[in-house]
Amino acid sequence: MKNWTKITLFCFVLGQFQVVFAQNNEKEENSWKSKWAISGYHKALYQYNSINPSFVPLNSPIPLPVVQLNTSDYLYHNRINARFYGENFTFAAGMRNRVFAGYTNSNFNTLRDDGTLPFSGYDDFLDYTHQDGFIPLNIPWFQSKTASALSVFDRFYIDLDREKWHLRVGRQRINWGINQQFNPNDLFNPFNLFDIDYEERPGVDAIRYERYTGLLSSWEISYAPADSVKNHVAAFRYKTNYSGYDFQAIAGKWKTRIALGGGWSGNIKKAGFSGEFTYFMPYKDLPKINPAQTNLVLSTSVDYAFLDGPFVSLGYLFNFRGTTDPTLVTLLSGNIGRTSPYNPMPFRHTITSAALFTIGELTNLTLTILSTPKAEIFIAIPSLSYSINGDLDLSVFAQIFLTENPFEDQYMWFSNAIFVRLKQSF
Repeated sequence: MKNWTKITLFCFVLGQFQVVFAQNNEKEENSWKSKWAISGYHKALYQYNSINPSFVPLNSPIPLPVVQLNTSDYLYHNRINARFYGENFTFAAGMRNRVFAGYTNSNFNTLRDDGTLPFSGYDDFLDYTHQDGFIPLNIPWFQSKTASALSVFDRFYIDLDREKWHLRVGRQRINWGINQQFNPNDLFNPFNLFDIDYEERPGVDAIRYERYTGLLSSWEISYAPADSVKNHVAAFRYKTNYSGYDFQAIAGKWKTRIALGGGWSGNIKKAGFSGEFTYFMPYKDLPKINPAQTNLVLSTSVDYAFLDGPFVSLGYLFNFRGTTDPTLVTLLSGNIGRTSPYNPMPFRHTITSAALFTIGELTNLTLTILSTPKAEIFIAIPSLSYSINGDLDLSVFAQIFLTENPFEDQYMWFSNAIFVRLKQSF
């Protein structure tokens, strides 16, 4: 009962904090609204995971890291976005407040010791769930087998915007990606396609300076420190427009490697056409280049919006360091869920397709599919969202993995994850 008292108190304090903001907003309408903007939401997320028992037979010669076939996890997620508009600057802060409960939280030590979770400790797990930064802007309120609570500032920066330049310092999102699913140009904070509950996407502690050189051209330099020099990220980007296409070129240091790349975005008749690529090589070998330590990642897509129909997209991801023989073992030992521009997927070739359907004014249906060329691995991510009213939404998501079963020599589903989310905005 003691732990649930902590959870209740934690949620109550958050609620009262937001009530105070709302009251001040009403009492000081003239002065408050001219300087501050406050928004946010509450979300309740239920997650059910299941593993096909055919993949984990007794006395298996291939031990799989599966502890329990059917599990449930629960998440309460509150967000507060605040902006202060000064005369010559803008200050922004975004705070995520979350309470974790369920199977993963209660059995964390067992999962870690068995190698099911790739984390050295609970703090490492929490760091993964919010992409910890260089500045300690997280507050772990409590941790127990019943539940754990964590607050994180994933946005916390000062913004200076002038006629010829733009400077932002602090925890921010530096979005250099162009393509929809995978972004090898996004050196600073690539997003995780499988994290369905983080629409804001992660931020990074950095200094970003952009200089405008024309109506559709600019150059930018960004630097993100880390706990060690080898993990620092520093890069330059140049953007321009030519013949209706937006182009960009990037160059810099990404952790222990030099990164060189570029991207484009435009149209082929009425269809959108975009792509990006980055070539990575270790700087310790320079001026020589060791081909065994380099990698080329390229993603491209074509999309089209039908006038009275869906929005559809077809894409391709090439990862030279990915495997050409996708199997169940590759799927389990790969980096799915912990993406990076250097290794976004563990396969050399990944085909992607997506479709968005609007059903009336209140319902959206989306379907994203990822597969290897011969469908050795097939991943389907369908979702359905319904707007109950102006600020209350209900969503259902699924992640379905299919592959060859090495124990029965059949192609079948390996794992399913179902998410149900209720979100209230304010």
